[in-house]
Amino acid sequence: MKKGQIEMSITVLVLAVFFVLLFIGLIFYFRFSFESFKESQDKILGERYNVYLSYIINLPELKCSYMGVEKECLDVSRMKQLRDPYYQRVFSGVTKIYVQDITKDKETVLYLYDWTGGGEVYSTPISLYYPENDKYTIGKLYLVIG
Repeated sequence: MKKGQIEMSITVLVLAVFFVLLFIGLIFYFRFSFESFKESQDKILGERYNVYLSYIINLPELKCSYMGVEKECLDVSRMKQLRDPYYQRVFSGVTKIYVQDITKDKETVLYLYDWTGGGEVYSTPISLYYPENDKYTIGKLYLVIG
C-alpha cells in the first residue's frame, strides 16, 4: 500500500469512530431528555389534579353555608349533585371521586361518582358537615385518575 492510501484509510476509520461515538451520544441525550419530559409531564398532571381537588372543595354546590355565609366544609347532603353528567365533562380524566369519613367507628365512603377504571390517587383532608345531625366530622376527598 502506498502512503496516500494508508492516510486515507486512517481518515475514514477516524470518521467512522467519530460518527459511532456521536450516534451513541445522541441516543443517551434523547433518552435522558425523554425521561425529563416524562417527569415534567407527571408534575404538570399532578398540579392539574390538585387544582381539581381545590375546585371540588370550593364548589358552591357543595360548600356549607348558613344564611348566605359560606364555611370551610362540604355539605354531605349536597354531594349527590356531583353525579350529574356535567361534572363528568368538567373532570375529564378522573374515574372516581369519593369522600371517606374517617372519624366514625366504621369508615364511611361516599362515592360522588364512580366510572370503571382505577389508577393514581390524589387526596386531601376536608371537613364534612351532616345537616341532618348538625355535626362536623373529618374526612378525606379522593380523586382517582384512570
